[in-house]
Amino acid sequence: MGATALKAIEANFEEPPLCAETIRRLTDAGIAFMAELTTPLGCENVHFGPEDLNRLLEDKTGFAAGYFGVTRQQYLDWIATGGNPRCSSETRSGKPCRKPAGGRYQIGIDEWLASDGGLCRSHETRVLNRIRKSR
Repeated sequence: MGATALKAIEANFEEPPLCAETIRRLTDAGIAFMAELTTPLGCENVHFGPEDLNRLLEDKTGFAAGYFGVTRQQYLDWIATGGNPRCSSETRSGKPCRKPAGGRYQIGIDEWLASDGGLCRSHETRVLNRIRKSR
C-alpha cells in the first residue's frame, strides 16, 4: 500500500478513544475485534467485544490482566518470570533460589498463581528429609 493510500486511511480515523458511532458501524459491518496479549510463551490472540475496545486502547496491560482474571501486578509478575513460578526459599549462601517452584516451567497464569512462592524440587526434598528425620 502506498504512502498516499495510508494517508487517506489515516485521515478517516479518529484518535482513541473511538466514538460509539464508529464502533457501532464496525460491528454492524461484521468486523470482529481481536488483540495479541503478551504471555510468557509469546502472545495469545484473544477476541473481545466492542464494549472493550476503548479500554484496550487506553490500557493494554490492564485489559490483559482483566482478561486473564488477575491483578495488574500478578500479570506483570507472570510475564517477568517467563511463567516460571518462583521458589520462596534461599540458597545456602542466603541468595534467593532461582529454580522454579514445583519444577514447573512456562505455565499458565492460574497454575503460576497457585505455584508461585512455593518450593522448588530441591528445597521441597530438603524439607521432606528434615520431617522424616524428626520422626
